[in-house]
Amino acid sequence: MAPRSRYPLGAVDGGVSYLSMAPTGAVYLGMDDAGLLAGSGDKALNKLIEGVA
Repeated sequence: MAPRSRYPLGAVDGGVSYLSMAPTGAVYLGMDDAGLLAGSGDKALNKLIEGVA
């Protein structure tokens, strides 16, 4: 479950999904039912570059 307090980073997948970051630095993928993408911005960026997400 994603924390309620998240900050938007941008859209992915043609605007179908969204990235957001929690105050802890964890990055989430999705909207209302957002799931954890990575525990940090660096790890999330690596996943996105490698095509894992």
